[in-house]
Amino acid sequence: MPLKKRDIIASLERKGFQIHESDHRYLYFYWSNGKKTSIKTKISHGSGNEIDDNLVHLMATQCYLSKNDFVALIECSLSQNGYEEKLISNGHSRG
Repeated sequence: MPLKKRDIIASLERKGFQIHESDHRYLYFYWSNGKKTSIKTKISHGSGNEIDDNLVHLMATQCYLSKNDFVALIECSLSQNGYEEKLISNGHSRG
């Protein structure tokens, strides 16, 4: 199921990700306490308004989530707190 670029960006920004522009848009995750992490994903500036299923899966992997959890993060059924809890349970620390 493809997702719209603008929906992905807007949702990730609401969940603690911040955009860093370069040749691509990199979205870095920041803990709710403001600490930057090494967790990032990228979205190309290229044409097209949708991200296909394969790229959604890759973005999920970059964010240390299953594809279903990543879609839940984008569709707002997984909150930033819920995402942070998943990261902690998978061995990531708040720094």
